Amino acid sequence: MKRFFITTVLVLTAALFALCGCGETPLPDNPDNSGGSGGTDGGSGGKTTCTVTFVIDGETVETQELNPGETIADPKCDTSKEGHTFEGWQRPDGKLVKWNYVSERKVTEDITLTAYYSVNSYKIGFYYMGEQIGATKKLGYGSEFAFPTDFAVGSAVEVTGWRERGSDEIISSSVATVKRDAAYDAVVKLKPYKSINYDGFPSECYYLYGYDCENASVTLVYDDGSEYSLKKSEYEVIVPDDFATECKQYKITVKIKLEEGLERTFNVNVKENKSKISVLFIGNSYSDDTIDLSYKVAKGLGLDSVDIATLYHPGCTIDMHLNFLKSNPRNYIFRYFDKNGKLNTAEENMNTAKLSTMEEGIKFKPWDFIILQQGSSMSGVPGSYGNIGALIDYVRSKATNPNVRFAFNMTWAYMDGRARDEFAKYDYSQKKMYDSIISSVKSQVEPNKTFVAIIPNGTAVQNARTSVVGDNLTRDTSDHLTYGLGRYIAALTFVSKMTGVSEADIRSLAYAPSGLSATQIAIAKESAINALKTPFAVTQSTYAPPGIVADASSIEGKTEKELTFSRGYYYSSNQNGDYYGLISSGGISGNYYATAKFTKADLPVGSVIYVASGWQYRPEGWINGGRNLEADRPANTSAQYIVINEAWWGNYTERAFNISKLKTTDITGEADVIPTVFKIYLPNGD
Repeated sequence: MKRFFITTVLVLTAALFALCGCGETPLPDNPDNSGGSGGTDGGSGGKTTCTVTFVIDGETVETQELNPGETIADPKCDTSKEGHTFEGWQRPDGKLVKWNYVSERKVTEDITLTAYYSVNSYKIGFYYMGEQIGATKKLGYGSEFAFPTDFAVGSAVEVTGWRERGSDEIISSSVATVKRDAAYDAVVKLKPYKSINYDGFPSECYYLYGYDCENASVTLVYDDGSEYSLKKSEYEVIVPDDFATECKQYKITVKIKLEEGLERTFNVNVKENKSKISVLFIGNSYSDDTIDLSYKVAKGLGLDSVDIATLYHPGCTIDMHLNFLKSNPRNYIFRYFDKNGKLNTAEENMNTAKLSTMEEGIKFKPWDFIILQQGSSMSGVPGSYGNIGALIDYVRSKATNPNVRFAFNMTWAYMDGRARDEFAKYDYSQKKMYDSIISSVKSQVEPNKTFVAIIPNGTAVQNARTSVVGDNLTRDTSDHLTYGLGRYIAALTFVSKMTGVSEADIRSLAYAPSGLSATQIAIAKESAINALKTPFAVTQSTYAPPGIVADASSIEGKTEKELTFSRGYYYSSNQNGDYYGLISSGGISGNYYATAKFTKADLPVGSVIYVASGWQYRPEGWINGGRNLEADRPANTSAQYIVINEAWWGNYTERAFNISKLKTTDITGEADVIPTVFKIYLPNGD
């Protein structure tokens, strides 16, 4: 019994040495390997070193000589293998070494480790003219697959091979081997045919609308009389990028993809759209200004159907629209014209009006066009347009017309010298603001081909300001357009741009809002026409104010006239009330200094009017001291030197000047400097 006990102890001791690496204490072990039986050893057998052999695909790639109990190092051999994923090193018993656990890599005897791989699976797809044939297949590396053939049965083509995308090689065999994810395009040739019929391709199209050839067809006719209509994917309709942006003839090419050089060209006439206008503005109060008279203008131009609406939120910018979607979507007054041309609501108070969401306005009708615009204060800041793409994406996602198109309404600059905080970024300069708007729209909107049209209202208004109307097109401190002339100009420009009506149509338009003179109507039409022709630059009106803009040399050889100034202003000669006397007690009279009245004898032709930088004046006028109903009130001007000519006097018998500051209305303490900022120079001898 004692001998049996000793023998058992010796056997257990030997086994313990074999498992623990010749008596060494192992490093942290695999927690699942509780007994150490998963190690790489199998008993030392009395060897002094152990050989570890690494084998890949039957070939020894590396060996390591280690002392019993030492840890196998990471092999330096390359384990990559095309089409396979290396899973690990396999022991002779078929189990993988858990390489992250040190005890799994301790040796006590010679051992061979064989690289173990799994076969990769790859996606294989087949395509004909860009359309997938059947479902994508998932196949193992090295396996064979057959190319499909049934898709060509009964078609106009014969399959001559397949081309893997990214390769120029044509595979002519019916099978191939999986090597990677791959997409294969069928290479085909047309079967012999007798003729080709092109049917239903329109020869006319409306201005700003896309080329609608959805119902067109291309048909191959064979000798036996049978026919085959090509699929939409088998031919391509090539339309110019600028298609329908002008009323003119364009060339459309129908190209059959099945054979090189097989194509036909059609002439398409784009004509003005007097059929309908279907437009939704997403904007602000300047959108209200733009659409207010648009229904009557559209009907006056002969349009059969007029659907015009706006989603109004005061002062709304592109970013504000997007923010409303996140926090408070019901934030718009939705206005639209009913079948009688009346707006459904004139409400402007956001606190009392029934409010709508942007989505409700978008889904109200399947609008043909949706028009965006920037808030006026940010319209000349290029960086403020950065999120216009996100707004377009949202609008498109809610539109019920899948072919909806987008346009942009370019708004106008503020009245020169307007004292409002938003104007400060433009140095209170109308010209600087206008130039900034033009620059912003040209850099941020025009390159975006989503917009099929830019409505140049900012330029139309600026054009009118070069006329005798001058800077009198806005009605309040927010620079909303005047109800008559200002809104008429905006409506003319908007409707004409979106319909493509001719210049002759605009000039012959009978409708105009009441209260406008013949000259004002002509100026409105001229301003819109010139803006449509030259949208990004001002065109001088032929109804230009009288007087010749000059420079400092114009006063050489002339004598400065002695002037007197009074605090107050003269009202316009074509207004009710005191149209002739000096007003010194009115609410705004303290913002002006006024001169005495002058006759033509006092200010003969050739005299020069001077005003200093930062100041402006309005040259009021009367005819025989009476109220002149036909006279347009002369505009403010800040032109530094004006030479008086016959046109400046016109029919006026008396003139006087209201003098005020640009940028601010405050002229407190300026009495002493007025004689230096406003001067009149007379020709010698007068």
